[in-house]
Amino acid sequence: MAFLRRVLVIAAALFMVASLGTAAQAADGTITYVKRTGGDVSAAAQTYNLRNINTGRCLAIRGAANYNGSPAFQHDCGFADQAWTIRHLGSDRWEVRNDYTGRCLSIRSADNYNGSPAFQLDCVLYADQQWFIVDAHDSVGYYLYSILINNVTARCLVVPAAANYNGSPAFQHDCHPNYNDQHWKFVRL
Repeated sequence: MAFLRRVLVIAAALFMVASLGTAAQAADGTITYVKRTGGDVSAAAQTYNLRNINTGRCLAIRGAANYNGSPAFQHDCGFADQAWTIRHLGSDRWEVRNDYTGRCLSIRSADNYNGSPAFQLDCVLYADQQWFIVDAHDSVGYYLYSILINNVTARCLVVPAAANYNGSPAFQHDCHPNYNDQHWKFVRL
């Protein structure tokens, strides 16, 4: 029963992202949302900076805080602790691993509420370390940004719009595709 509920919640979140985003953006040109599937699981992982569209800052884990539970936050881009490897796990799920610490981006599955913090944890394929990635493209197919949706909570990774400063924490919140603070540009390194 819990599994079925989780599947329904994730399906609803993906549907909301796909349907609301396209309609709301129609005035500026159509935006198409596509869930990233990854193809071959054995394909090489790619390394990126995850740059928040709203603030222009990158998702980071403080390099000196190389321990489980260390919080994710935003900071001006250009530091080693902001490189993330995105690896396809199959079933449309992705692992987001910090290159500097070797640990994975997580949301505690028991903390299924808005504002629950994002943090790093040893990568052991826990369900709450797995993410759906929804890519946004303009009408000619140009990549615009991505939305990261936690596999367990079906909430989106966010840095709040009003918190446009270095060190602002990353956390989860209900997905609203029109909110730029939930949009992340994957900048390949």
